[in-house]
Amino acid sequence: MKFLAAQGAVPSNSARIVASPKLESRLPDYMTIEAVTKLVEAPHTDTDLGKRDRAILELLYGADCGPEN
Repeated sequence: MKFLAAQGAVPSNSARIVASPKLESRLPDYMTIEAVTKLVEAPHTDTDLGKRDRAILELLYGADCGPEN
C-alpha cells in the first residue's frame, strides 16, 4: 500500500490505520535442578576429554546470560 500510495495508484495508504496483531509472549522453559545436575555430571572425569567437557558445562551453567545482560 505504501508503494501504491507513493506511485499515486491509490489516494492514501489505508493500511496505516490497521493495527497489527499482538504476538503472544511466552516465558522460556527452564531445566529442573535434577536435569542440570545430571547434565553437568554426565561426562566421565577419568579422561582428559571428560574433564574438559565437565569444565565447559560448569562454565556455561555458571555464566550469567540472563535477558537483562
